Amino acid sequence: FVSPDHFDDVRGVDRRSDKETIIYNNFEQANCCNKNDTLFPIVKAFTTYSSVIVNPDNNKVLVEGITDYNYLTAFKRYLNIDNIVFIPFNGVGRKSKDMEITCNGLASPAKGGILLVDADNSGKQFDEIAKKRGFTIKKLSDIDEKWSVIESLFTEDEKAKFHLMDKSNGLGSEVSSNFKKLLLNGKVDVSQETKDNFIKLLSTLSEQKD
Repeated sequence: FVSPDHFDDVRGVDRRSDKETIIYNNFEQANCCNKNDTLFPIVKAFTTYSSVIVNPDNNKVLVEGITDYNYLTAFKRYLNIDNIVFIPFNGVGRKSKDMEITCNGLASPAKGGILLVDADNSGKQFDEIAKKRGFTIKKLSDIDEKWSVIESLFTEDEKAKFHLMDKSNGLGSEVSSNFKKLLLNGKVDVSQETKDNFIKLLSTLSEQKD
């Protein structure tokens, strides 16, 4: 019912009462009550917990939010790499206590997969905590020292052209989802440098198997 390559198209509907229904147009908002296991509300909506959303034969990579998910899934399809699936979760947190809670929430969805996190201060701190908890984790900088966040894989011209750094007020989700659709529909193209960067990242993740 739900393609793992189109989580950005998922909408949440919450019926609060007979007179009030709320529609969440943002994947992260729709899953805010399940901060880490963002697939739980989708499986629950199917009314059967035996529903399989992610092919167990594919490499499973959990990423920090819908923005990272959109860019990685876009290039996965653009480059015809089909043995990997990305699952967004809602960030690692900023304090050690929050990161411990995140690890607890990710215990089930991360089973058999890896966590890909930013190489910023929060990502580095989470990397240390998660590894102690037995998670398989990679920072972007482990693959290329020049990469700190997913936008690092684009050229400076592309960042400006596609407004990739416009992340305030929830724009990151909208901008990245729009870029994904344009790229996959052949409406935009990217530089060879950017293609090579994503080939390098995706190739490394495709080879990773817990």
